[in-house]
Amino acid sequence: DLALVADGVTTQSAQTLSINITELPEAGANYRVYKTTANGSDFFGSSVELDLGDNIITVAGVAFDRTVKLQFSSSEIRFDELSVNGSQLYPEVTVPTDPQTGITAGESPAFNPTSIAAWPRVIDLALLGDGASSQAEQTLSIVVTELPEDGADYRVYKTTANGEDFFANPQALTLGENTITVAAVTFDRAVKIQLSSIDVKFDSLSVNGGQLYPVATDPAGPAAGITLDESSDFYDKDNATWKKVIDLALIADGATSQSAQTLSINITELPEAGANYRVYKTTANGEDFFANPQALTLGDNTITVAGVAFNRTVKLQFSSSEIRFDELSVNESQLYPEVTVQAEGSWDFDQDGTADALTDGLMLLRYTFGLRGDTLVSGAIAAGSDLSESEVEANIAQSTTGFADIDGDGGVDALTDGLMLLRYLFGLRGATLISGATAVGADRSTAADVEAYIISLMP
Repeated sequence: DLALVADGVTTQSAQTLSINITELPEAGANYRVYKTTANGSDFFGSSVELDLGDNIITVAGVAFDRTVKLQFSSSEIRFDELSVNGSQLYPEVTVPTDPQTGITAGESPAFNPTSIAAWPRVIDLALLGDGASSQAEQTLSIVVTELPEDGADYRVYKTTANGEDFFANPQALTLGENTITVAAVTFDRAVKIQLSSIDVKFDSLSVNGGQLYPVATDPAGPAAGITLDESSDFYDKDNATWKKVIDLALIADGATSQSAQTLSINITELPEAGANYRVYKTTANGEDFFANPQALTLGDNTITVAGVAFNRTVKLQFSSSEIRFDELSVNESQLYPEVTVQAEGSWDFDQDGTADALTDGLMLLRYTFGLRGDTLVSGAIAAGSDLSESEVEANIAQSTTGFADIDGDGGVDALTDGLMLLRYLFGLRGATLISGATAVGADRSTAADVEAYIISLMP
């Protein structure tokens, strides 16, 4: 095959095969061109004799999608070079690889198992539920580093305008980059790529420009945000494959559960092998429905479950508790980072216009250790302050009855709240800010939450 109708507009270009023949049968051998015409009819060209050496066969371009093939009169033609449309098929391009580089389709969560022995793995490029985006051109790019000894194929599966299944002819995968493109249409559809082997190994995988493997890492250090395991919005599921769950709607919510349900999560870090999510929902007759797993990507992932005309439960399940994110919202309600309501007050206890470690931070720590009077304020009131010692102490005392409870555990303590404010004012952030300094059961126990709260009270 040089081109297939299913390849779309690329079939309209000139199609070229180049073959360097090293041996012909004693009686010689011929080829002929087969192609489809504008009205879909079959056309067979005249038989043409092949020569020893380089044979370049070109079929001119047209203005319609078509199939182009070359037929040969003998299977005994021997050659040492073969290319189609500039892509070298023989000898195979060998990509030097470390055998440990990459993962196989069987190991990758981006590929789902099937019940078809000949096509044991499949990856989704588009689903009917994606709506208008499924109509666009769909592209998978995979850099193959290792193939089974007998090679491996892929084939395109897609649904047609009338909802029927269409399976394209199998195509051989090659070492190196394989870019598979399925042309755009004017109707919603599903598009998937099936692989003939779980042992196809690759070191790069992307779908429609979104990188699925390898998972990008931040060389500067740990990614921002918290993991699903650290978030109180996700809860455990007793399932080896689906570790965490979040509720989008419950039957008890009534009519609001009928609306479209949307989760938006900005992922900053994924496990090395990637991670998936799947939708769980109840149907009109109360049965359970589990959608196919979908791969998560770094960056914004917006997952929408379409509206219905009955009350229902909608949940999202995740394959790893180590997914890290820095933004999370459900149905446009921000869950992370928590929206901090501006508390009344300020860390500027001496009212000199700034909050400083060796003045305000030190005095709060002293106060929470029980110091009062001169020992509380000695050497710690800023030179630019107009307040008396008693006025400064009154400000600190007032803070300990409310906003100075930084970790939100219901009390103000020297080795938690006082220590964290002093650390913050000295410039400590992240894990070093909260290390060993949040109370058991505190409402604000992550660095991001603590920082946001302290910032809300800066002068």
